[in-house]
Amino acid sequence: MGGVITSIRAAANKIEIGGDAHANTIENADISGDAYYQSLINSDVGGSSHPGSSDPTPKVFPISQANIQDWRDKAYQNGGEIIGDITSCPPALNSQRIIGNVNLGSGCSVTVTPPVHIVGDLTMDSNNVFRLASSYGAASGVIVVDGKISMNSNNRFLGTGVGASLLMALSTYDSRSDGISAVVLNSQGNTGVFYADKGIIEPGTNNQFKELTAWGIRLINGSTINYETGLSSTMFSSGPTGSYSIVKGTYQVD
Repeated sequence: MGGVITSIRAAANKIEIGGDAHANTIENADISGDAYYQSLINSDVGGSSHPGSSDPTPKVFPISQANIQDWRDKAYQNGGEIIGDITSCPPALNSQRIIGNVNLGSGCSVTVTPPVHIVGDLTMDSNNVFRLASSYGAASGVIVVDGKISMNSNNRFLGTGVGASLLMALSTYDSRSDGISAVVLNSQGNTGVFYADKGIIEPGTNNQFKELTAWGIRLINGSTINYETGLSSTMFSSGPTGSYSIVKGTYQVD
């Protein structure tokens, strides 16, 4: 992925892959479909094995740096900036730049009018709901987080409920040098769309995602990823009356 040697590795317990596996190195995996690899270590293949296969071709991430910067700029243009952390439950999170962290406890219900730009971290405990403002209709929106995203349990990022509308949480944190995860989702009930093109996502256990897109995905025991949809041709709006950016293509770990 992204120009490095690809690998699918598990620790003591094997990872279960309910389909085909494509990587340079596959280790400690139970694969129900076919396996395409250069090196296969302590793994079982239910379908056909294809040793000596070419490494998967790196694909372009569906969201460009220009897209991300445009959302940052629009957030500032729409609502200016506020300085300081948000630690209580705001009823609404409007399009603006937040110079600080957003730290939410439990039970918050927040209506989001994107794009929102958080210069710090986004941290949520449990049972919080971020819902895209109904004025967005079938369009989608994004929260850009320059720092890390961390969630405990039962936190939901929801679209408007119209068509394929979604609300995406995007971290620009760079995990490639320090190995620290950009997005950490703990166990049970977290849902949404999460994106970290330079970062590692930890999907936790018993969570359901419409999409995970990352430089790396770090699984733990019991992790399951079931995609409901992809980002291909998703229409992100800069506001209910603003312009649209259609994100083409897709990059995801299957």
